[in-house]
Amino acid sequence: MLKRQLPLTLALIFFAVLGAFAQSTRATENPVPGALLGTVIKSAKGNDIAAFQRALRVTIAAAPEHKRAILRHAVGLRPDWAAELLLTALFDPPLPPPSADAPRLVGTAAATPSPGGQGLAQQAPQPPQETSAEEESPWSGEAELGGIARSGNTENLGVSASAEVIYEAAPWRHILSGSFDYLETRLATEEQAIEAEYQFNYDLTERTFVYGLTHYEDDRFSGFDYEITASAGLGTRVIDEESMTWTLAAGPSVRVFREDDEGATEAVPGARLNSDFVWQISETAKLANETELRFDSDRSELENETSLTLQIVESLAGRFSFTAQYRSPVPEDTDELDTTTKASLVYGF
Repeated sequence: MLKRQLPLTLALIFFAVLGAFAQSTRATENPVPGALLGTVIKSAKGNDIAAFQRALRVTIAAAPEHKRAILRHAVGLRPDWAAELLLTALFDPPLPPPSADAPRLVGTAAATPSPGGQGLAQQAPQPPQETSAEEESPWSGEAELGGIARSGNTENLGVSASAEVIYEAAPWRHILSGSFDYLETRLATEEQAIEAEYQFNYDLTERTFVYGLTHYEDDRFSGFDYEITASAGLGTRVIDEESMTWTLAAGPSVRVFREDDEGATEAVPGARLNSDFVWQISETAKLANETELRFDSDRSELENETSLTLQIVESLAGRFSFTAQYRSPVPEDTDELDTTTKASLVYGF
């Protein structure tokens, strides 16, 4: 009888020692950082097994050395999904953690086992994410001041001041600009030209946008008391690279004008075409060319401006520009072509 019980007793002793060894191994296993289990714990609260499996794969990918402990916690959270979770851990490859869903290690905080023996970790508090000290502002612009020489309707020298402010918050872009030219000849014949413009762009795609524009011009020697042009249409960025851009825009327009102080105000429909090319030649040199064609039943106007901007210091640059403006037909005693040469300092902000 004793000989028959001996093998059974030895077997019981062997399994007891083996169980104690396994229990000891679990007890000394490195705890899983609490932050790693946050995604798994959150996913376990729902009834979407696919989301839970994905969270398990992401967590294992973040800490493969804790794979067994993570799986044991997952099964403890949802024992009803134990078979599916085991298959996921065995056969599905880990997922690289995306930036939004990735579990994050917080310092070296270790998990605190729960009193129930499941070893569920308490999620360690995460420090607030650091934000960039210099976030890009949606506001930008420049102010320009320089000397100007004009030929055509007048042969004058003078000064020119202009400013442009841009507010850009995708998909919107707002541009407000204005300029004032004051010229005087030896005979003290004064010439003043005031221009102001507002334009907005709304991006439809990465390269296509719609625009709306209003332009006001009051040039004493243009033959008109004032002119206002409003236009709306479609634009596209033909070239959109870091060092080079080329934008085309076109749309219908309306020109409102008055030839003199006593004349009647008139409005004529027309169209507007615009080409804007910018080439950043180097870190300190930029070449730009803008061409605009406006035409209606009464008149056609073509304006082309070419400028070269050279960086002096971080926010200060020198700019040389040449503008040719052609109008036809124009009032009597008025030339069709005006040219403007300008040298100025530009402050960017």
